[in-house]
Amino acid sequence: MKKVPISAWTDHWFLPRKMLIFMKFLGVILFSVCISAHANVYSQSARVTLEMKNTLLNDVLEELMKQSNVNFLYNYNLVKEIRVDVKADNEELTTVLAGLLPDLGLEYFLNEGVVVIR
Repeated sequence: MKKVPISAWTDHWFLPRKMLIFMKFLGVILFSVCISAHANVYSQSARVTLEMKNTLLNDVLEELMKQSNVNFLYNYNLVKEIRVDVKADNEELTTVLAGLLPDLGLEYFLNEGVVVIR
């Protein structure tokens, strides 16, 4: 049996193949990171549309939560008897909350997809 020496010509095809596989893997990782970063930013600039008259504030907050995919944290006893009128046509969530809550003596904070009302 004759031994075949390994030359530079036989190793030539292995390096580009490994680099190509690595580059594809790196591309998939970068793409998935970019998609997840976009999802986090969306919840802070969500747009809502609603029109409610003489409605409990709790019901308004539930509807805002459904449309914006943002969670609300508040004391139910504080808002259970408050009735409000809300009209928003494709407005940002922060704009709707800024127009609604300060008139009621409440303030809000938006932190990582959670709106805290106090």
